[in-house]
Amino acid sequence: MYQLKERMNSRINLADESYAEIVKVLAEIFTPRIGHLDEPHQTEVRDLKDDPNLFNNEKTVTLLFDENLGAQNFSKTWLNDCIEASKEVVIERIRMIKKIHEVRKTIATQCFIGIVGPINSGKSTFINAMWQLNSPTGSSVHTDKPTIRKITETVQVVDYPGNNSLECHSRTFSICGAMNNLIVINIATSGDVNQDEADKISEYYKTVSVSDDCRIIICINKWGLFAENLRNEGKTIAEMKNRYIEKMNDYYSKSGNDFRIREEDVFCTDWKMDDNRRREFGISGIQDIRESLRAHLTALGISDEAQLEASVSSPSL
Repeated sequence: MYQLKERMNSRINLADESYAEIVKVLAEIFTPRIGHLDEPHQTEVRDLKDDPNLFNNEKTVTLLFDENLGAQNFSKTWLNDCIEASKEVVIERIRMIKKIHEVRKTIATQCFIGIVGPINSGKSTFINAMWQLNSPTGSSVHTDKPTIRKITETVQVVDYPGNNSLECHSRTFSICGAMNNLIVINIATSGDVNQDEADKISEYYKTVSVSDDCRIIICINKWGLFAENLRNEGKTIAEMKNRYIEKMNDYYSKSGNDFRIREEDVFCTDWKMDDNRRREFGISGIQDIRESLRAHLTALGISDEAQLEASVSSPSL
């Protein structure tokens, strides 16, 4: 069963890569047709070529291919030397690309908040505390498939399986890289930064790098288990957070990664501690994450105050 799944994933990846390559080639082939466009559209195509991701390449093809001209679009390109049947096949592929692009544009008006992280990191507990969505929790109960919950007309929350949330999210971004995304990573702390945690977070950053609009919040969770011992050792949660960020960025720099973790995007959390205990130890809670979500959603264009408030609040607030 595992081998079958691996083969299927390999074929899906190959299909994704092949589609992206076809779109890229067609965008390059039709670029000389830019002179047929009016000035505003010429400027738009040039801007798209400066950032040739899949979404922009699709848009380039849709702008440069004139449906009314049919095969005449191929004049002055090597496609003009193809037989008529081959030209029809290319035209059908372009029509398919245009339809897919329309779907992407619809998705791009939405903001998906992905909740990701390993099993037992506190993802479902976080979701329930933030939005009261009644996701199942417990060490023996886990999300086994991506679950999408509608929060508002423009904001959806996606609870990804703990055992393969990275794989699922990678697929999401490869298919819908143009949509606005906000990712909340839950990682259960071991009491100090370690390479396993650094590698997990690194993989998330690499996965979302295909989306220019994606933002990340890192919740290093379950600090309540270590708070007393840290205080006895004369250490504070704030010091541990700074140590975490410093060591992680040092590790990424030495590993040749070009991203860096920002202090404002990292929170030392514990979803099960009461507010008084959290404040006593300087541990972040749901309200802190709520304010961070609000700031990110504002930057992503969720500007209507009522919509914004509903996006970061549980029904009881």
